[in-house]
Amino acid sequence: ASLNGLRGRYGTYIYISTDSVYEVSDSSLWQGLPSVSEDFAVRPKERQRVALLKKKDTYGHNKLAVEEILREQANATGRPVACLRLADVIGPFDDTDRFWTYFWWTQVAGQHPVLVDPTGPTQRMNLTFVEDVAAAVSRLLLCARIAEPQCSAQSRTADLHEHLSSSASVSASRDKTEAAATGNLEAQESLFRAFNL
Repeated sequence: ASLNGLRGRYGTYIYISTDSVYEVSDSSLWQGLPSVSEDFAVRPKERQRVALLKKKDTYGHNKLAVEEILREQANATGRPVACLRLADVIGPFDDTDRFWTYFWWTQVAGQHPVLVDPTGPTQRMNLTFVEDVAAAVSRLLLCARIAEPQCSAQSRTADLHEHLSSSASVSASRDKTEAAATGNLEAQESLFRAFNL
């Protein structure tokens, strides 16, 4: 709809997408490989599998649908389109509470140890800093043309404990954070009472 409204009056169309598009893609293309490439965001051929993946991740499904429309539009018009498949974006003014609650908790870990769910070591998190996103968008707007598609990703995803330890290390709260992350039940119960959780 926005492309129709613009009627071709744009230089480069930049779409903020998500790495969740890979969650609704054909994972057989990259399973077992050390990294994921840009062109692996392809839906499975089986309709039932597509429907199942949509049910599991509507957000990723819808974002990939928009990417598919933008690709068609770019091919038809020759206008450049850039889809940025971002991980979870964090930074100032983030009101989602997906990571900042833990971050601020590490800042007061001296008084209240940080509690991490036992699944923390298996809970993988990819984070992108909002100012880096803004810088990337600014650079894209200044480009004369968009280069070939590329996937710039880490080969390894950190888990929740690693992110918290990293946050704690910059605030001298590492010992309390790591102790709580290993499962000190007495400290956890005390903290839950302190925060009325």
